[in-house]
Amino acid sequence: MNLAIFLVGMTVAHLLELPYAPVLVFGVVVTIRRMVRKDLQRRKQGRSWRNNWVLELVLLVILLPLAGQGISKMNNMIVFGGIVLAIAAFVAWRSYRTVPAEHVGIVRRVQGRSHPEFRHITPYNTRGILARALLPDRPSWLLPLRYEVTFVPRTRVAEDKIGLVTAKEGKMRPASRSLALPVACDSFQDGQAFLLNGGEQGRQVDTLANGQAYYINTELFEIEQVDRVYVPPGTIGLVNAKAGGIRPPGRLFGPHVECENFQNGGLFLAGGGEQGRQLAILQGGAYYNINPALFDVVTVNNVEEGRGELTVQHLQEISIPIGYTGVVITLDGADPESSDGLGPRVPGHEGFRLPWVFIQNGGRRGVQEETLREGTVCALNPYFVRVVLIPTRLLILEWNDKTQAEYWNYDAHLDRIAVTVQGHRLFVDMSQTLQIPPASAPILVSKNGGSQMTGLGGLDWNPLPVQRFVERVLGAIVASYFNQIAAAATGLPGGVRRDPRRSVLPGAQRAAGMGRGGPEHHPGRIQGRGSDTQRDPEETGPRTDAQRTARPGTGQRGTRGRHRRRTGTCREPAHGPGTQGPHRGAGSEQRHGAGNAHGDHQGPRSAVHRRR
Repeated sequence: MNLAIFLVGMTVAHLLELPYAPVLVFGVVVTIRRMVRKDLQRRKQGRSWRNNWVLELVLLVILLPLAGQGISKMNNMIVFGGIVLAIAAFVAWRSYRTVPAEHVGIVRRVQGRSHPEFRHITPYNTRGILARALLPDRPSWLLPLRYEVTFVPRTRVAEDKIGLVTAKEGKMRPASRSLALPVACDSFQDGQAFLLNGGEQGRQVDTLANGQAYYINTELFEIEQVDRVYVPPGTIGLVNAKAGGIRPPGRLFGPHVECENFQNGGLFLAGGGEQGRQLAILQGGAYYNINPALFDVVTVNNVEEGRGELTVQHLQEISIPIGYTGVVITLDGADPESSDGLGPRVPGHEGFRLPWVFIQNGGRRGVQEETLREGTVCALNPYFVRVVLIPTRLLILEWNDKTQAEYWNYDAHLDRIAVTVQGHRLFVDMSQTLQIPPASAPILVSKNGGSQMTGLGGLDWNPLPVQRFVERVLGAIVASYFNQIAAAATGLPGGVRRDPRRSVLPGAQRAAGMGRGGPEHHPGRIQGRGSDTQRDPEETGPRTDAQRTARPGTGQRGTRGRHRRRTGTCREPAHGPGTQGPHRGAGSEQRHGAGNAHGDHQGPRSAVHRRR
């Protein structure tokens, strides 16, 4: 461009017959400037043909004599005017500033008065660093002796990072607030608008998004890049707010605020967000641009870093296996109406995935009537719910000697049945099928424990509720049943006979509160059947045959019937009510019919002892 100006000037001077001296002086200045620029490039990039100034040196040798000769022919007024014009041209040339691509120009005013409020970085044209930065392809005019311009690379945030912003200048924020409120300033690229709109000093609520470049005045803002929050698939992320209001006593969570999955801290604070645990969770398989100065996110990647009782298992999605139902215990909500009542169904919370809707619609704390069906996979907040797995498949309970490895079985507390018949101590091994209807699972958990409403939730495999039901209800009724048989027995030990028929399971059902003996809104059934099915001419319905052999004599252990057939096992954690059992005494036979306790409690028929 300078070469073009020189050629145009020489042409105009020749056509108008004007002196050539001013144009020649301009050519000398431009040539010297090109030589200086190439010398700087040589120092930075090394010697090459691009920064070789031999051509400029030859041109300078030619122009200098011509310029001197032209000046000598001019009178003094013309020389003086030329000098003034040259100085003006030099000042204009030095005042013209263009910012290189991918850079930002930071301007410092070195002369003039400073602003009383903004002494270091100022939004006005006063002494100090100007908040307004120079952008590429936008030329500006700044006097060389009054302003200094420094070029710095623009800020680029990596793809897997976010930018945390700290303002070095601005208003003082209140002591009760740890983060500065958001200000409209084009993602911190307009420093002048930031200061004039009341931007505050310190760490900012807003962040810089990943994978983008920003023209930011680095004298006003300091940028720190941190990792984005990643929640692996099949897991969840729990959020704790570090800033916001103080929640009232007695509340476990702050109110829910829509804030783009905690990625918009300004909306969270403006919407009344409170410190502490949040009801909403982060779904797995996604990245989140969350400000770590505002939110602490717990994932499976950092759960081991001093997170208290939280473990990796608490952060897994809850999956209800086939053959089970999930009894839900909510840890927050309105106080329950009674200690043993179930929480009523609440609409709109999408299977407890929206806990704030559950609370807003009047959901109560404790065991809920609504359950999670088998095959359900959902992401639930372990601070809000606990899910107790209750088996709905057919199980087999065994009254026999147990080993230490069988501690987690549902029949872990069922020992061999001991009865005394006419002075003889008999030990009987028995097995019984059990099945829990899904609708009856909540009342089983409510009445038999495992429904504590404190601590952490998540998926609970604890077999305690079913173990207690089996031990305290079914076990007690079966033991009483055999004691009544022994008390009513007549004849010799080798052959005892009992006339009245008894029903065991309906009593167990009423004791568990799972039939008509329980709450009306929880009808259920308990099924029981024996291993070998036979028919007695004296009875009309199908019956199960429970056979055991017991030798007469104190302390002798009975042996199992030879036709016994197993249909399942309960050696894995789960729950279920229903009983069945074969047992055969010495010289006697006991049969159990198939039973179904539903409504009228039609249970299995009592055993019939006959002499052989």
